Amino acid sequence: MSLATRLRQRLARAAPTGAPSPAPRFVVRVVVIAFATVVGVLGAISVVMVLETRAVVERGIASDLSAAQRQLAASQRDRQRDALLRASLISSSPAVRIVLEAYQEERAFGADAIARHQLDALGVEIERIASMLPSDVLAVVGLDGRVVVSAASNAPGWAPGSSLLRIADVGAVESDQVIYAGDTPYRATVAPIAAADGVSLAFLVEARRLDRRYAADLAGEARSEIAVLVDDRPIATTSAGPALSALAAQLRHRDLPARSGAFDAAGERHAYLLVQRVGPAAIYAVASITAARDRATAAAVPRLFVIVAGGLVLCLIASISLAHRVAAPIDRVSRDIHAMVEATAAAPAVVPAQSIQELDALGASFSTLLQTVHESRAETNAAYLGAIRALVAALDARDPYTAGHSERVSLLSVAIGHAMGLDQYDLDVLRLGALLHDIGKIGISDAILTKPSPLTDDEFEAIKQHTLLGAQILRPIAFLALHVPIVELHHERPDGHGYPHGLCGDSIPVAARIVHVADAFDAMTTARAYRAARPATEAVAELWRHAGTDFDVPALQGLASIVARMDTASLLAAADPPGDRPGGAAGAGADGPNAAGSGTVLPFERRVS
Repeated sequence: MSLATRLRQRLARAAPTGAPSPAPRFVVRVVVIAFATVVGVLGAISVVMVLETRAVVERGIASDLSAAQRQLAASQRDRQRDALLRASLISSSPAVRIVLEAYQEERAFGADAIARHQLDALGVEIERIASMLPSDVLAVVGLDGRVVVSAASNAPGWAPGSSLLRIADVGAVESDQVIYAGDTPYRATVAPIAAADGVSLAFLVEARRLDRRYAADLAGEARSEIAVLVDDRPIATTSAGPALSALAAQLRHRDLPARSGAFDAAGERHAYLLVQRVGPAAIYAVASITAARDRATAAAVPRLFVIVAGGLVLCLIASISLAHRVAAPIDRVSRDIHAMVEATAAAPAVVPAQSIQELDALGASFSTLLQTVHESRAETNAAYLGAIRALVAALDARDPYTAGHSERVSLLSVAIGHAMGLDQYDLDVLRLGALLHDIGKIGISDAILTKPSPLTDDEFEAIKQHTLLGAQILRPIAFLALHVPIVELHHERPDGHGYPHGLCGDSIPVAARIVHVADAFDAMTTARAYRAARPATEAVAELWRHAGTDFDVPALQGLASIVARMDTASLLAAADPPGDRPGGAAGAGADGPNAAGSGTVLPFERRVS
């Protein structure tokens, strides 16, 4: 099939017909491309916005945590200053100094008791001060670390005489430390109570229990979630989720830096910062990056939606307008090209669209191309078919009894296919496939092909290989791909006893079934060394005796219709002039010196030695 014919068939399926109409496929493509471009740009913008939002959120969280650290540090400094001020006020009271001096003297001489009324006076003063403070405990602790008096809500745990404060050096007591009362940790602010001469008499201790209420107070100051850990164990938090436990576990296993970083808990990303450390206690400010990012994203989505919707609407309007502007001249050029392809003679030139230079150039180039195709089509077809016929003729010439066999089978196969109602495309495939059906015999030895005596089993098996050899020869040639099944399967039988694969019934291609019938018919109506040529009617009758087993019934019906209405000998002679046959006239039997059974060996006429 020529290039122009294939092009005509393809354009016939796709070309516009009737009145000029816009090209909807082009419109769709323009819209899709434009939409894809806009969506890609908007997607890239969205990704950048998301990434930038994440970066902004993370920077904002880091800034908030740092602000929380500064706020808590400032608050602690204020508490220490206030504690020192309160300790100074207490020490300025003569009654308090007398009680504390007496306490120290009695402790120095080993006395365990002090006048009750003196302690009561000190207790009243401490109660008065504690009532004005948020502390859980306000206590006076002697230089030996024992509680002298205590007040406030948790005072029962700080009973007088209990040793809570470890003092190694009176002048080096930490002003901010963790004190355990039993198993309960407290954060204590310690301020010295000194005499007029500056000598320390005792210590004023303001303590907050490390619990959820304390964490909530810190969170209010820091404006952030707070987690309190003691010895890397969670003590208190303002968060009800598993974040604190996850943070404590990872810190305990050294999976996270101690000062700051990020961690995952319950599917969320959190940031943390060590805002204060007091002895074994660590106070962390914790913030959820995921929650903050979700809030920022939720706030940005409406604006992003407006941007995307507006961009898509503008894109739709612009792309449809552009597509319609371009589609009209393309439609005109397409109709002109279709008319050129349909023309059997030299095609007229494409009328310039005079609107788009590229389309005018395309039309002119296609006019030149198609004109060249029309001029060379006849030469190409003649050379193409001539080369194939020469190859087949060279094959048939190896045995004078099969000369012209392939041409006859090709003509007869096309006639049968036409009688069976095959379309022109299938007939073209059948014509060339039948012409090449015995091409595999190139690989069969002349000693077998021209053997005058009966074939042995091994020789017959070698003959049967010609179908596979033919398919192997043609398969690498792309334009012969449609003909390979004919060459490979033309000896398959409907009952499954054929070769090379033993296919049966409808699994054998129609074209291969037709060639099988035509091949057998030609073999029977031409002379062989071991028999004379049979008449056409006798050959058809013999084939019918094997219908449905050896041969396809519809193909035999097509052959019978040909034999019934025309001179088959004349059909065969058109491909094989009488002078070319070993025995003279077509169908005449003759015995030559090289007569052989190597033409087409039928299952029912094979002679085995």
